[in-house]
Amino acid sequence: MNIQMGNNMKNIKIGSRDSQLAVTQSLNSLHKLQEIFTEVSFELVKMTSPGDRDKISDLKTSPQNFFTKDLDDSLLNGKIDCAIHSAKDMPKIIEKGIDWFWLPWSEDSRDALVIRNGFELTSESAPVIGVSSERREKFCFEYYPNSKLKHIRGNIEERLQQLDDGKYDIVIIAVAALNRLSLQTRISQIIPSKDLLAPEGQGNLCISFRQGDKYISQMRKLFVRPVVFAGSGPGNAKYATVATVDAIKNCDICLYDALSPIELLDNLSGAAVSKFVGKRSGQHSMNQDEISLMIAKYAKQGKKVVRLKGGDPGIFGRLSEEIDLLESLSLPYKVIPGLSSLSVATTGTGCLLTRRGISRGFTVMTPREAITGDYHFQNISERGEFPLVYFMATAKIKSILESLISEGRSEKEDISIVFSAGSKEQEIITGTFNNIYNKIPQALLGNKPGILIIGKNASEEFLYKQNGVLSNKKILLTCSKTIMKKATRAVENFDGIPIELPLIETKLKDNIENYFLRLVQYDCIVITSPASAKHFIYAIKNYKIDFRTIPKIFVCGLGTEQELIKHNIYPDATVDKNFGAEGMLDIAKDFLQKEWNILRLRSNLAGDDLSKKLTTFVKNIDDIVLYETISVLHNKLPEFDCAYFASASAVKSFKEQFGIEKLKNKAIAVIGEPTKKELEGFDTIKGKEAIVESSIDAIAEYYLNFFIINIYFPS
Repeated sequence: MNIQMGNNMKNIKIGSRDSQLAVTQSLNSLHKLQEIFTEVSFELVKMTSPGDRDKISDLKTSPQNFFTKDLDDSLLNGKIDCAIHSAKDMPKIIEKGIDWFWLPWSEDSRDALVIRNGFELTSESAPVIGVSSERREKFCFEYYPNSKLKHIRGNIEERLQQLDDGKYDIVIIAVAALNRLSLQTRISQIIPSKDLLAPEGQGNLCISFRQGDKYISQMRKLFVRPVVFAGSGPGNAKYATVATVDAIKNCDICLYDALSPIELLDNLSGAAVSKFVGKRSGQHSMNQDEISLMIAKYAKQGKKVVRLKGGDPGIFGRLSEEIDLLESLSLPYKVIPGLSSLSVATTGTGCLLTRRGISRGFTVMTPREAITGDYHFQNISERGEFPLVYFMATAKIKSILESLISEGRSEKEDISIVFSAGSKEQEIITGTFNNIYNKIPQALLGNKPGILIIGKNASEEFLYKQNGVLSNKKILLTCSKTIMKKATRAVENFDGIPIELPLIETKLKDNIENYFLRLVQYDCIVITSPASAKHFIYAIKNYKIDFRTIPKIFVCGLGTEQELIKHNIYPDATVDKNFGAEGMLDIAKDFLQKEWNILRLRSNLAGDDLSKKLTTFVKNIDDIVLYETISVLHNKLPEFDCAYFASASAVKSFKEQFGIEKLKNKAIAVIGEPTKKELEGFDTIKGKEAIVESSIDAIAEYYLNFFIINIYFPS
């Protein structure tokens, strides 16, 4: 599956303020964007804004768009396609017609003291400090009560020049700005975040663009994650699903309702935050529009957002109102159904809604009206328009529809049939009474369970929109179980469908305890894969080895390093380019010492070539098979769009079980060069780093470039 270049190349004009900092950070971002979007050209357009021309006005009283107005105007009149800003300069109220998102590369968000050369800051000194914001003023009053505060304006270079000229003894400048201008040496002291909280967006970069711009909207999909609407169950944490708990564990921010069990927030990671946005009858912490805008805002910042709703979000949960805004902005989302209070109040009490010989169905409604909240009881006509749901009825679709028509229902009435609901094989067929039967593949009837939904609510227009880069793409994950969860989550972050098909499994080898009991006799351990690192940690714990006896560690790449760091073990040397044997040999000549005893840990498939080559640099190497790789057999190859291989052994297993021809006309992604070599003759997608997340990023970039070229500029 190759990207075919169209006849034209889209040129995107990126606006930037003309200060040295703005130009530097914009050029840096432009180069990174060009690496990702290889079939699009970028052009930097420099201009000023009121804040650049007016260097006298106090920033504390300046307009919100002081540094964005001219760029906004140029966007709206079509002179530029997008603009790059420091995210903290973006106004709270964005100009109508403009959309935005944060770029993923960020800098330190803290502030720094820059002290004039020759000035000594002590508890008794009374420095003249240049400040430009109320928060920095408050910090100075609290920590430097003897100081004299003076207003300061100008770009970073101008502020530093005023400091050097003696107008100030100290100025406070964002660390990010100094880093981006390679002026780190001017930092005298970084102010801890607990002492001076940075404004939202400091250290981040933001791209603004015309709302609805099809190119930039598509590009944004690489930098945002699907908002997860999750049902928390009815008032008790034990009713939450595994999927909901997993989403909470892996989010950056959780926006939760009044009916969500507060105990679920205990699953948040240490870095994640929660925010209450609950609504009770007559008591709203914020209105619905505010909640929807907040969800979109955090999504645009690249955060992993969980919108936690009580019960099931689709039953009286105002879910449609919140996803409508995301759909209008082409932002991705996914919905995790929850256990409804309906089930708890009925199945949980014995008041069963269906009971053999008594009832074959039920009706659910609320007497409250939307907007006003007044009570209004439905008449028989309105109840007759409620959605109808049929279980276990796909074999009799024709008869059901004929019966409903005979009762007066229209032949043009909407109907959706959901086959294998909730599974990876879920399929939805939509239509009307008069055409639905002919749309259903006969292979589905009688082979997959189906649910019929009839009524206006079943219209195709209401089906959830797929706005992620990998939406509807089935990514076959062939990796071992040790990294499968990580790969699955990475695919889901781009709204893809992970198809888990582990082709290999690993097992710690017998009779290796001796080597671990005498670790102190080695000077260095060589670990050459993330799987080796995992088994090394397992062996250390299994054999009850004192972590303090672990010698130096030399690893082959960042993925292997990350596995060790999870357990607070930091390698002494890591290959950061040319991952694998070649990169290790480059570092070995400077890192290893001739008199060292080395323990090399590997799989049974890795071979001892690296160990033989390392003997050039050290006295002795014990080359040990730490674990064995075994093929996992499967009866059937599921459908897929792209296959991801994290090892050469997984490729071999695929070939043996299904045949290499099954990969023809499919996208193929690999984790590194050894895996790529095993697929010689095929075009492969490879990430910048030999880690799972980088590989999945590369798949997303591939599909987005493919979409831009073949949809917008077809040959």
